[in-house]
Amino acid sequence: MRIKGEIQPQLICRTVYSAGYTHTDVSDGIDIIASFTVYPECAREYQTFQITDNVAGANFRVYLTDGVEVISSGLYGTTGYPPAGTYYWAVENLGGGDGSGSFEYEYGYTR
Repeated sequence: MRIKGEIQPQLICRTVYSAGYTHTDVSDGIDIIASFTVYPECAREYQTFQITDNVAGANFRVYLTDGVEVISSGLYGTTGYPPAGTYYWAVENLGGGDGSGSFEYEYGYTR
């Protein structure tokens, strides 16, 4: 219930950044690296994931997905402007390089 004259708090959309180091094997298929939630007030904001250091020298495809559909994908990184919901950053090792599948990454999402 709203009281007349009461000031309602405003949701401020913030971009959260993270970075890490991991690996994925060719035989693993697609590995989920991170998940995040986009709130309705922050829908259609910029989301990004990039492989910043391809330690293995392999070819990687990055996906932004809701678990059912691929929202966007690209080699070594992708961006998207998804509606409200829960999403996942996933990486697929397409082979090549030294076989270790190692890489460093960073991502940012607005929620």
